[in-house]
Amino acid sequence: AVTGSPKAVRNSPMERLHSEDSGGLAAFAHLPSFAMSFYGDIEDEEDEEECDFGIGGRQTTFHFQPPEDATVEDVLDALGKWRKMNVIQLTPDMTIEMGMEIISKHKIRAAPLVSSEGKILQMLDLKDILEMIATCYEKGISLEASINHMKLPLSTFLLKPVEHTAFINESSDAKQSIVELVNKKFLEQKVHRLATQNEEGQLVNILTQSDVITFLSNDTSRIGTKGCKKLKDLDFNKKEIVVERETTSAIKLLMQMRQHKVRVIPIVDAAGKFLGSFSASMIRGLRADQLPLLEKPALELLKELGDYVEPLKFSDTATLEECIHALSRTGAYELFIVGKRDKFLSIVSLTDILKTVFSPTVQYIQQMLRSKPPVVPVGHSRDLSSVLDTMNRGG
Repeated sequence: AVTGSPKAVRNSPMERLHSEDSGGLAAFAHLPSFAMSFYGDIEDEEDEEECDFGIGGRQTTFHFQPPEDATVEDVLDALGKWRKMNVIQLTPDMTIEMGMEIISKHKIRAAPLVSSEGKILQMLDLKDILEMIATCYEKGISLEASINHMKLPLSTFLLKPVEHTAFINESSDAKQSIVELVNKKFLEQKVHRLATQNEEGQLVNILTQSDVITFLSNDTSRIGTKGCKKLKDLDFNKKEIVVERETTSAIKLLMQMRQHKVRVIPIVDAAGKFLGSFSASMIRGLRADQLPLLEKPALELLKELGDYVEPLKFSDTATLEECIHALSRTGAYELFIVGKRDKFLSIVSLTDILKTVFSPTVQYIQQMLRSKPPVVPVGHSRDLSSVLDTMNRGG
């Protein structure tokens, strides 16, 4: 009883499920009605024909299907990152100024701080350096005086807690599910990059959130049927976002980023029109002697440094899959949702994309599909307590 034309998810697990002779959607029948509506997000919408399927004798839209299984090894192999690469590295004896110059030269956002034995000590982000300067500024230390701080060794950052360094082992983690990796490392530990180590603890490579986005873009069947969902249907507009006016200085924006623990701040005019954005990575070309320029309005500074890049803008009718392709193609770290006349609506980060595709919900459905517990009719009505009890028992 499958109807509709799932053109948007061709070659996906859902399409293959429909093509099998052994029962099609019967594989989902063990999910209780509550789980189907919550995890499956089934809605009666006729305007999304490409994702429509007939379930239980009625026309419905099945929006959710877990991405195909993939391992850490699959991702690294697909990106050519499994073998040892020439990773840009920093050493503790380098000055902060030298570290900034290396990050700027190679156009990266962060680099590993590595010991003389080749063991990674910490992942140093450009944001760490600029937030240190912003902290000094808040304490009344002028930007001119902060130039002297740039002569300090990078080992200075080893004195603070490691906030965004996480590791994977090239042997023991090779067969780990990418769903599990994303949830336990990128999402739970709130990191943006993972250091790949060998058995001796030596750095082999770096796996980033951008790498996973590229992996999904290269094989869209792994996105699942959520790829055809529009941004407006994915709750991105419900986030609380820090925005600032075009007159706000770069140093004030850095202070706001540190206070609110965000990586980018959208900039708007008095009418709410989106004008651009500001992040630490946008000023990686800033030299130590240029620190006083941080008191200039952020957009003016970016244009003066020649570092301004037009941000990715999408309407809220764009699909998740379109956004993943754009992020992969441009190497951007986020995209901005705008309305009519470029009115700012929201921001979607790489982390937001990973949460949407690889959420624990995905893990639950994958586990349910593999376990094949006793069949429960999709339309069977039960109270919430019995449904939760059944879910906990894997039924």
